[in-house]
Amino acid sequence: MKQKQYIIAAIFFLLVAAVLVCVVFWRSSPKEISAKKEQSVDSQNVQSADSPAPTSDQGNQAGQTNQADQIASIDKSAQESLGGDYKVDGASFVAESKEENGVKVQVGDKSARVVLPELTLSRWDETKMTLKPNLDGIAARDKTVSFEKDKIKFDTPKIGYSLENLPASQERPEGGFEYDIVLKEKPATNVVSLGIETENLDFFYQPALTPEEIAQGSQRPENVVGSYAVYYKGGRSGDYSALGGKNYMTGKAFHIFRPKIEDATGNWVWGDLHIDEKAGLLTVTIPQDFLDKAVYPVTHAAGLEFGYDHIGVTPGNNANSIFLMRSAAGDSAPALPTNNGALYSILAYCKNYSGSNNLNPALYANLVTNKPGARLAYLNSGGSAMGVAAAWVETLATGTLVYGNLISGTKYWIGMGDPGGTGAFTIYYDASSTIGDTYYWTRRNWPNPYGEPAQIQRHYSVYVKYKTPIYIRKNVNFKTNVNFK
Repeated sequence: MKQKQYIIAAIFFLLVAAVLVCVVFWRSSPKEISAKKEQSVDSQNVQSADSPAPTSDQGNQAGQTNQADQIASIDKSAQESLGGDYKVDGASFVAESKEENGVKVQVGDKSARVVLPELTLSRWDETKMTLKPNLDGIAARDKTVSFEKDKIKFDTPKIGYSLENLPASQERPEGGFEYDIVLKEKPATNVVSLGIETENLDFFYQPALTPEEIAQGSQRPENVVGSYAVYYKGGRSGDYSALGGKNYMTGKAFHIFRPKIEDATGNWVWGDLHIDEKAGLLTVTIPQDFLDKAVYPVTHAAGLEFGYDHIGVTPGNNANSIFLMRSAAGDSAPALPTNNGALYSILAYCKNYSGSNNLNPALYANLVTNKPGARLAYLNSGGSAMGVAAAWVETLATGTLVYGNLISGTKYWIGMGDPGGTGAFTIYYDASSTIGDTYYWTRRNWPNPYGEPAQIQRHYSVYVKYKTPIYIRKNVNFKTNVNFK
């Protein structure tokens, strides 16, 4: 009897143990398996936006190995989709410029532990702009990074981000970049905001042309009205390559064009772009009526297209004017040139509009009142001819244009015009908010001193190319025994 009771009790305990094992397996295994499956899918197709950066310290060997595998997967996907234009650096993708003084692109923050849709554009290793979206409140599982052709895409439930290099075109001869924001549904606000951080950059808003400018023959394309021209802070410009320096050309870093927002059916509208450097904010305001009627998704909600060209985007016709631009804009701006040197040439982006015109430039000293003073070098005739198509025209420093004593730390004025021309010419420029840094005379000759001409707020596409000064050494003895002192 007792033996039967022992057997029954043993069977009972075995049944209870089996039930407990099933419960534990049911509560843990499916979730772990599901998580492993999701992780496997993510590693093959989409990288989590919260994947660790390759430079972060995990604290143990296993974490470092897993991190290296994730970065290797990102790097492989990026190389296959982006054609090797980018290199993985931490949690960022970096595209170096193919030109010495071109724009360097960085998507993401290499020091972060997550991949973010941030964009940094830098030029000359001296200027920089970074755009950062606000991703607060978005769960880690809802942020993913992927690659589509030559685009880096960052996805969230309501908003998508797409960042890509733009090829060279007639509008962007040096290429560019697009930071595209996609609204998947009607947003709570009609203002798209991005944080902005800058170094050594000035942002100049390009308003609609005035009736006077239109009458003078200026033309400002639709996507330029309401855009921003971005220049080296303080007006730094010039080509110092022959002196071992950099080629800043006009000092223009890039151009941020006016946003053009489009819905799924092709309907579009211009956005209102505004940059507040002090507040660290870039905003694009979209007409509310457009958002109310739009078929989603809406693309180019920020519509930020960056052009890398050094050239002003507004052509202006001038029949009887000569212009002067200060080599450093603003009373507190850094003085230029950056190196001692001699004048090699002066270049301007221009073309013939009518008649026959040459680029006959000039160089003037700067007065203590920050106005043009004595004429240092000039040409009234004999300069390089302007063509029928817009191009860089370069006039070499010969004859009365020779000047070999440009001193570092000194401001100069660069003159552009054709005192001996027989018609009108077109020169390209950007609007400037700086007063007193561009002057013009409605006359033909280069006066000495310059006098009191009219002022205009423009950045003309003109710059100086410098060369090494020629020094005469004393006490040089030649084999002919002729002693020069």
